[in-house]
Amino acid sequence: SLVVVVGAVVAVLSAWLVHYLVFKLKLFSKVLVRQIVVPKGQVICTSYQGLCRNMMPFVETVKRDFKSYSDKIKFCGLYYDNPDVLVDKANFRGEIGIILDEFDDFDAERFVKASHKSGFTYKTRRFEQLNSFGAKFPFFNGLALLVAIIKGYPALMKYGKEHKLVEQTGFSLEIYDHSSQQLTICFPY
Repeated sequence: SLVVVVGAVVAVLSAWLVHYLVFKLKLFSKVLVRQIVVPKGQVICTSYQGLCRNMMPFVETVKRDFKSYSDKIKFCGLYYDNPDVLVDKANFRGEIGIILDEFDDFDAERFVKASHKSGFTYKTRRFEQLNSFGAKFPFFNGLALLVAIIKGYPALMKYGKEHKLVEQTGFSLEIYDHSSQQLTICFPY
Protein backbone atom coordinates (compact mmCIF):
# COMPACT_ATOMS: atom_id res chain seq x y z
CA SER A 1 0.00 0.00 0.00
CA LEU A 2 2.86 2.44 0.76
CA VAL A 3 4.50 1.43 -2.51
CA VAL A 4 1.26 2.19 -4.38
CA VAL A 5 0.96 5.63 -2.74
CA VAL A 6 4.61 6.49 -3.46
CA GLY A 7 4.19 5.22 -7.03
CA ALA A 8 1.08 7.36 -7.52
CA VAL A 9 2.84 10.45 -6.13
CA VAL A 10 5.84 9.86 -8.40
CA ALA A 11 3.53 9.38 -11.42
CA VAL A 12 1.62 12.59 -10.67
CA LEU A 13 4.83 14.59 -10.12
CA SER A 14 6.35 13.17 -13.31
CA ALA A 15 3.23 14.05 -15.30
CA TRP A 16 3.25 17.58 -13.85
CA LEU A 17 6.97 18.01 -14.66
CA VAL A 18 6.48 16.84 -18.26
CA HIS A 19 3.47 19.15 -18.65
CA TYR A 20 5.43 22.07 -17.18
CA LEU A 21 8.48 21.53 -19.40
CA VAL A 22 6.65 20.72 -22.63
CA PHE A 23 3.54 22.89 -22.51
CA LYS A 24 4.23 25.74 -20.10
CA LEU A 25 7.94 26.43 -20.80
CA LYS A 26 7.73 25.07 -24.37
CA LEU A 27 11.17 23.64 -23.73
CA PHE A 28 11.11 21.34 -26.75
CA SER A 29 9.24 23.65 -29.13
CA LYS A 30 10.98 25.19 -32.09
CA VAL A 31 11.63 28.93 -31.78
CA LEU A 32 9.41 30.75 -34.28
CA VAL A 33 11.44 33.70 -35.54
CA ARG A 34 9.44 36.25 -37.50
CA GLN A 35 9.20 39.90 -38.38
CA ILE A 36 7.94 41.97 -35.44
CA VAL A 37 6.84 45.58 -35.60
CA VAL A 38 7.37 47.59 -32.41
CA PRO A 39 4.85 50.47 -32.52
CA LYS A 40 5.82 54.12 -32.22
CA GLY A 41 6.43 55.13 -28.61
CA GLN A 42 9.06 55.89 -26.04
CA VAL A 43 11.41 54.21 -23.62
CA ILE A 44 12.08 55.51 -20.11
CA CYS A 45 15.33 53.95 -19.02
CA THR A 46 18.56 54.16 -17.09
CA SER A 47 21.97 53.01 -18.32
CA TYR A 48 23.96 50.06 -17.06
CA GLN A 49 27.60 49.17 -17.71
CA GLY A 50 29.33 46.28 -16.02
CA LEU A 51 29.34 42.52 -15.89
CA CYS A 52 26.25 40.99 -17.48
CA ARG A 53 25.88 38.56 -14.59
CA ASN A 54 25.74 41.45 -12.08
CA MET A 55 22.79 43.13 -13.75
CA MET A 56 19.92 41.55 -11.76
CA PRO A 57 20.15 43.77 -8.63
CA PHE A 58 20.13 46.76 -10.98
CA VAL A 59 17.05 45.40 -12.78
CA GLU A 60 15.28 44.82 -9.46
CA THR A 61 15.88 48.46 -8.46
CA VAL A 62 14.40 49.66 -11.76
CA LYS A 63 11.36 47.40 -11.33
CA ARG A 64 10.82 48.72 -7.81
CA ASP A 65 11.04 52.33 -9.03
CA PHE A 66 8.32 51.82 -11.63
CA LYS A 67 6.01 49.57 -9.57
CA SER A 68 4.61 52.50 -7.59
CA TYR A 69 3.51 54.24 -10.81
CA SER A 70 1.67 51.46 -12.58
CA ASP A 71 1.32 47.69 -12.56
CA LYS A 72 0.45 47.47 -16.27
CA ILE A 73 3.70 48.78 -17.72
CA LYS A 74 6.00 46.67 -19.86
CA PHE A 75 9.59 46.46 -18.70
CA CYS A 76 12.30 46.39 -21.31
CA GLY A 77 16.00 45.94 -21.75
CA LEU A 78 18.07 47.33 -24.59
CA TYR A 79 21.37 45.47 -24.87
CA TYR A 80 24.20 46.79 -27.00
CA ASP A 81 26.77 44.03 -26.60
CA ASN A 82 26.89 40.28 -27.02
CA PRO A 83 28.37 39.03 -23.72
CA ASP A 84 29.75 35.91 -25.45
CA VAL A 85 32.06 37.90 -27.74
CA LEU A 86 32.74 40.96 -25.59
CA VAL A 87 36.49 41.38 -25.09
CA ASP A 88 36.19 43.19 -21.74
CA LYS A 89 33.32 41.48 -19.90
CA ALA A 90 33.11 44.42 -17.43
CA ASN A 91 31.99 46.70 -20.27
CA PHE A 92 28.64 45.06 -21.06
CA ARG A 93 26.26 47.94 -21.90
CA GLY A 94 22.51 48.08 -21.59
CA GLU A 95 19.55 50.23 -20.67
CA ILE A 96 16.76 49.03 -18.42
CA GLY A 97 13.35 50.63 -18.05
CA ILE A 98 9.88 50.55 -19.52
CA ILE A 99 8.53 50.80 -23.03
CA LEU A 100 5.39 52.78 -23.76
CA ASP A 101 3.44 52.89 -26.98
CA GLU A 102 1.99 56.16 -28.24
CA PHE A 103 -1.34 55.52 -26.47
CA ASP A 104 0.00 55.01 -22.93
CA ASP A 105 -0.77 57.84 -20.52
CA PHE A 106 2.23 57.36 -18.22
CA ASP A 107 3.61 60.76 -17.12
CA ALA A 108 7.22 60.27 -18.22
CA GLU A 109 8.40 63.80 -17.44
CA ARG A 110 7.10 63.65 -13.87
CA PHE A 111 8.79 60.29 -13.34
CA VAL A 112 12.14 61.47 -14.75
CA LYS A 113 12.10 64.61 -12.57
CA ALA A 114 11.27 62.59 -9.47
CA SER A 115 14.04 60.10 -10.23
CA HIS A 116 16.66 62.87 -10.31
CA LYS A 117 15.77 63.70 -6.71
CA SER A 118 16.32 60.10 -5.62
CA GLY A 119 19.73 59.87 -7.29
CA PHE A 120 18.86 57.18 -9.85
CA THR A 121 18.85 58.93 -13.22
CA TYR A 122 16.35 58.03 -15.93
CA LYS A 123 15.98 59.46 -19.41
CA THR A 124 13.34 59.29 -22.10
CA ARG A 125 13.92 58.26 -25.65
CA ARG A 126 11.21 58.55 -28.31
CA PHE A 127 11.21 56.31 -31.36
CA GLU A 128 9.24 55.79 -34.52
CA GLN A 129 7.86 52.40 -35.46
CA LEU A 130 10.66 49.82 -35.37
CA ASN A 131 10.92 46.93 -37.80
CA SER A 132 12.68 43.97 -36.27
CA PHE A 133 13.07 40.23 -36.36
CA GLY A 134 12.35 38.37 -33.16
CA ALA A 135 10.42 35.75 -31.24
CA LYS A 136 7.94 35.56 -28.38
CA PHE A 137 8.31 33.30 -25.37
CA PRO A 138 6.27 32.40 -22.28
CA PHE A 139 7.36 34.59 -19.36
CA PHE A 140 6.18 33.95 -15.83
CA ASN A 141 9.30 33.25 -13.77
CA GLY A 142 13.10 33.15 -13.85
CA LEU A 143 13.24 29.66 -15.34
CA ALA A 144 11.06 30.77 -18.26
CA LEU A 145 13.39 33.74 -18.79
CA LEU A 146 16.44 31.46 -18.77
CA VAL A 147 14.85 29.07 -21.29
CA ALA A 148 13.91 32.01 -23.54
CA ILE A 149 17.44 33.41 -23.50
CA ILE A 150 19.19 30.06 -23.99
CA LYS A 151 16.86 28.99 -26.83
CA GLY A 152 16.04 32.40 -28.25
CA TYR A 153 19.30 34.17 -28.89
CA PRO A 154 20.95 31.36 -30.91
CA ALA A 155 17.82 30.97 -33.08
CA LEU A 156 17.56 34.74 -33.58
CA MET A 157 21.23 35.09 -34.50
CA LYS A 158 20.93 32.21 -36.98
CA TYR A 159 17.89 33.87 -38.60
CA GLY A 160 19.61 37.26 -38.65
CA LYS A 161 22.71 35.83 -40.35
CA GLU A 162 20.67 33.83 -42.90
CA HIS A 163 18.68 36.95 -43.84
CA LYS A 164 21.70 39.28 -43.68
CA LEU A 165 20.07 41.42 -40.98
CA VAL A 166 22.59 41.07 -38.13
CA GLU A 167 24.85 43.78 -39.56
CA GLN A 168 21.89 46.20 -39.59
CA THR A 169 21.04 45.83 -35.90
CA GLY A 170 22.56 48.01 -33.21
CA PHE A 171 20.99 46.37 -30.18
CA SER A 172 18.65 43.69 -28.96
CA LEU A 173 15.38 44.64 -27.31
CA GLU A 174 13.68 42.49 -24.69
CA ILE A 175 10.11 43.41 -23.72
CA TYR A 176 8.79 41.79 -20.55
CA ASP A 177 4.99 41.90 -20.58
CA HIS A 178 3.84 40.59 -17.20
CA SER A 179 0.13 41.10 -17.96
CA SER A 180 0.22 38.69 -20.92
CA GLN A 181 3.08 36.60 -19.45
CA GLN A 182 5.08 37.03 -22.62
CA LEU A 183 8.68 37.93 -23.36
CA THR A 184 9.54 39.36 -26.77
CA ILE A 185 13.17 39.31 -27.85
CA CYS A 186 13.84 41.23 -31.03
CA PHE A 187 16.55 42.94 -33.04
CA PRO A 188 15.40 46.22 -34.61
CA TYR A 189 17.01 47.07 -37.93
